[in-house]
Amino acid sequence: MQQNPANLVDLTNLEAQLTPTIVYISADFHSSSGQSASTKDPWKLLPNFFAAIPLKNDRFAIGLGVTMPYGLGNEWDRNSSAFAQPGGTLTYTAPYFSQLTTINFNPTISIKLGDKVQVGAGLDVMWSDLEFKQFLFSGVPPSVPNLEAHAEGDGVGFGGNLGITWNVTDRQRLAVTYRSPITIDYSGTTEFNNYPGGVPGTSFGSQIKFPTIVSVGYGFQVNDKIRLETDLEWIEFSRFKNLPINVGANALRVPSQTIPENWRD
Repeated sequence: MQQNPANLVDLTNLEAQLTPTIVYISADFHSSSGQSASTKDPWKLLPNFFAAIPLKNDRFAIGLGVTMPYGLGNEWDRNSSAFAQPGGTLTYTAPYFSQLTTINFNPTISIKLGDKVQVGAGLDVMWSDLEFKQFLFSGVPPSVPNLEAHAEGDGVGFGGNLGITWNVTDRQRLAVTYRSPITIDYSGTTEFNNYPGGVPGTSFGSQIKFPTIVSVGYGFQVNDKIRLETDLEWIEFSRFKNLPINVGANALRVPSQTIPENWRD
């Protein structure tokens, strides 16, 4: 389902699989003035689930995958010198908390076209949540050192994935797969905390363009126990040119902005 839906039809029985992904991500910051900061909670758990069943003399198969393909999050230690209030190098220039959550629902079907070729296709329905927390330096009196913005929004995008496998010989396979790009428009709210007397929240909006993925794979069955395989994958990350951050018209005159990203394929 995730890599090549054409091979789903190779299953001979009902199967279910829980495949958690464990991620370790950590960052440290050091400035020329001697200030520093480190991220917290470096371990992340991304659960993934798959279930599939063959149909009609093993010529068809259907399945459902639930994955978290692009999740990422970081939280900086606010007690570090780089986030000191006021005077920290990062205090008003970077979010101390940022998190991207994605959950992709991928119903899939696979079909055998004779003995040599099998194809598969799936629908991608991806929900995503984007969240930021950052200290602000307000241009509106009174000056509040710990003024904080909390922006969060979510959205849904749609796409699909395709796969074709050619059984070149009894021992050789060649496969080509394609996963379409997905664009998600986020909408939500921006709240401003710790301001004396309170201040109304506003809207939040953003957009992320997730990549096209194309891959080619070749496999050789050495014997009943061993298979060798090589894959080449191209990911169109250049779609992620910028990240718009729209916080709406607010009483604190906090501006919206567009953050350049310019990722490469």
